Amino acid sequence: MPNVTLVVCAAPLSSRTVDIATYLMRDAWSVSIVGTPSSAAWLDIPLLVSTLGSPPRIDYRTPDQNRSAADPDAVVVCPATFNTVNKVAAGIADNYAVSLICESVGAGLPVLMAPMVNDKLWRHTALPGAIEALSKSGVRFMDLQSGEHSLQPIQSGSGAGVVESFQPRWLAAALREMLSGAAIDT
Repeated sequence: MPNVTLVVCAAPLSSRTVDIATYLMRDAWSVSIVGTPSSAAWLDIPLLVSTLGSPPRIDYRTPDQNRSAADPDAVVVCPATFNTVNKVAAGIADNYAVSLICESVGAGLPVLMAPMVNDKLWRHTALPGAIEALSKSGVRFMDLQSGEHSLQPIQSGSGAGVVESFQPRWLAAALREMLSGAAIDT
């Protein structure tokens, strides 16, 4: 069973982390969760523990802790925030989650990012360059509103609707496509 690390950032869709992890497990992935420091307040950690058998990893391990048992075969960043997309593109690995994504990009692992960025931040000059740089590095992007590759900003104030209509199967299909080269079946 291949290993996928689901990296979760602090955005409304993080409330669906258990749904996403459950769907990926049904799709024959072994799932581990890594969260950015800000995501911890958004996650239902007891539910994640009961679903996955372990808590999400939020920080670097301490010297007395064992290293994770399995390296990921793929990384999914969902939701990916404006901050995380730009940090990864710039190589600013200032927390465990971003470090893991940066290492995965550098190692050539399949990395799928699903940005949850509002229309105001979408128009910031840094974002298009970050998406372009990451795309050139092999990162694939998926739109949270459609499951397609073409990205669209999320209208400010519409986060609840995006959360409700998001389909975890889109991520599984995009992962399968990345690994096989087939077209996405949404």
